[in-house]
Amino acid sequence: MTTVLKPISKTISFSIARVGTAHSYRAGKLLSNVGLYLGQEMVLQYLWQEDNLTQSQLANKIGVQLQTIHKMVLRMERAGLVTKHEDEADRRVSRIQLTPEGRELQAATEDVWAQLEQETLADFTAEEQYILTRLLHKLEENLWQE
Repeated sequence: MTTVLKPISKTISFSIARVGTAHSYRAGKLLSNVGLYLGQEMVLQYLWQEDNLTQSQLANKIGVQLQTIHKMVLRMERAGLVTKHEDEADRRVSRIQLTPEGRELQAATEDVWAQLEQETLADFTAEEQYILTRLLHKLEENLWQE
């Protein structure tokens, strides 16, 4: 029996990639209004929850490589949002702390994220939102498995 493959553009994975691209584009536009680049809000939100994290901890929480975090932190340092310093116990480890400017962006960034959430879920019922959330969690679990 021969299996007929769907064109890539007709797969669910293609649709997920397109939604991810559209979401990232819109998030980037909205975040630029508060002076942030896409991804920086993720670093900030983890530091708002727990300041003084290591670069490795941030990379693990966000799900990116250490080199990506290093570049992001460098850019955020230049913008005055965070500072980087050596860990007192292990000088090979860099810890990241919020500056007052980084802390002040919390309310504006949360407003942007609320707007993005509203735009993303426009015309979805509460039940559809619940189902979508469950399905997205399942997708994420599937994709993080090795």
